Amino acid sequence: MKVTVLVLAAAGLLLTMAAPDDTQKITVHHTVQSGQTMYGIAEELAAKYGDRRDLREIVYHAKVASGKFRTVNGEKMFDVTIQPGEVLTYPLEVKR
Repeated sequence: MKVTVLVLAAAGLLLTMAAPDDTQKITVHHTVQSGQTMYGIAEELAAKYGDRRDLREIVYHAKVASGKFRTVNGEKMFDVTIQPGEVLTYPLEVKR
């Protein structure tokens, strides 16, 4: 069994999750519509494709995959600003 450790330093969280052997990784590209949030999109996609991970983990990976970083005082931080028409990348783990 593969074990993945994810550290979210900004949130002070440590998530340890075992990826079941019966899952596969897929990538979904989503075009942002007016009024959407990264968490709302993650919730919709998780329900649609069957990704049962914590939404915070899904959003974290979407921020990384979508290049949502900015530099503040010399430190890289996530940029959570999204605009209608922007295409975001959501790596999901779904059942085979």
